Amino acid sequence: MLPLERDDARVRRSDEAEGDERSEAANREAYGADYCTMNASFYPGPRFIMRTCVPMTSQGTPYGRFRKALDRRQTTAALSAAAELPHVGLADAAELLLLILENDPARYERAALRFHARYCAHTRADLGEASAILGLLAALNGERSAAAARALAELCERHDLLPLSKVLLRWAEGRGSSRGRN
Repeated sequence: MLPLERDDARVRRSDEAEGDERSEAANREAYGADYCTMNASFYPGPRFIMRTCVPMTSQGTPYGRFRKALDRRQTTAALSAAAELPHVGLADAAELLLLILENDPARYERAALRFHARYCAHTRADLGEASAILGLLAALNGERSAAAARALAELCERHDLLPLSKVLLRWAEGRGSSRGRN
């Protein structure tokens, strides 16, 4: 069979709804070596099954588990889910940092240093700003935590990090109402 005839047969078989399918042996004989290398639309019957599902656990995606753990204020679950993510954004990292501060203060110092490094790399902060950020992160664990969070949010706004600023302001409002205005 000539290649042109094979193309015509391909079109004819896909356009016509024929009830009589050729046997595999007949197809091998008719099409020769090309039988096994032809595309799925040419094969008679369901030869290939294309799978388009995304592997996912019953708990959802890693980011979904991360967000749920943050919303439920579960530090260990949030840290575990964050470890599965290829990248955690700066605003999400700040939420995780504040969660660690509230629930696991022993881990806060190391987490704050990591956040500081990420913030400085992201914003290309100079020495003065970098030291101010580090001081404000230290102050988040002190008596004037709400004021430190608001000052940190203001610095974030200068770099157009609005989601990060919102996270800090939301946290400061929660701290201010629970401890009185700082």
